[in-house]
Amino acid sequence: MTMSIFVSRASALNAGQAAAFDQWCTALTERGFTLHEHPQACYTDGPWTTLPAAIRAVDGVVLFGFASIKIREGARNAGTVEATRAPVRLASPWVQLEAGIAVASGRPVLA
Repeated sequence: MTMSIFVSRASALNAGQAAAFDQWCTALTERGFTLHEHPQACYTDGPWTTLPAAIRAVDGVVLFGFASIKIREGARNAGTVEATRAPVRLASPWVQLEAGIAVASGRPVLA
């Protein structure tokens, strides 16, 4: 039986990220996994029904939390003990939401 995997990543990748993503996808498909990505257009047309359904339909989720947001100036959690100065790099918020949906759906997650 073929196992299916939902693959989560930012919609735009730089050359290094794209190469790493392609290597992982190749390795997974060579091992017999079927990979599924949610089409980018679905994220703008109200993903709150289609995204959980897509994640529930697979056997597991692989999350690629590549940095997609770079903050060059300022601070994160300013004024707290967890404050960090820029530069800060963050993954797409969608990857974080997909992780939460996967965990809530009882799917194994590799991040």
